[in-house]
Amino acid sequence: MGEFIETQAKNIMDPTPAILAGVQDDNNDDWENRLIETACKIEGRYGQLTQLLQMSKQFLVNETSDLKLTTNRDTGEAGMKFINEHKGLNGQPLNLPNLIIIAIPVFLNGPLYRMPVRFRYRKSGGQVKFILSIDNPEKAFEASFDESLDLAVAHTDLTLFKGTPEA
Repeated sequence: MGEFIETQAKNIMDPTPAILAGVQDDNNDDWENRLIETACKIEGRYGQLTQLLQMSKQFLVNETSDLKLTTNRDTGEAGMKFINEHKGLNGQPLNLPNLIIIAIPVFLNGPLYRMPVRFRYRKSGGQVKFILSIDNPEKAFEASFDESLDLAVAHTDLTLFKGTPEA
């Protein structure tokens, strides 16, 4: 994961102060408000490149697991609850960023689009697996596609035709 982060560092964007504050405002750029809205919807916390690089060099997860059983002898109902806690080196619960921002072209040589990427991890035995997934990539594709169509019309002075496939 560390090598991947280092290799892709040029595409990772640190959140602006407005994004870190997490408050939508008319003074923010539209893209900032869009990223803030995404974070609010999924209880996201944006991370910075330096955090990711530090984590890639030293990442420790201490896991504790408990099992709680409850039984109602009057009704025969039973319940079972598994509780897993992940803690850091200092014994405190881990509070990792679960979002990062990338700025990449959707189409080759196109403009950069800022997109939130979900950042997750899973402890599996003695290993930690990291998962990165772009949040709502279709939205960026549609915006980039529409921008490309507008650019083509502006540069060619031709009428734009959009069609649908024949049945």
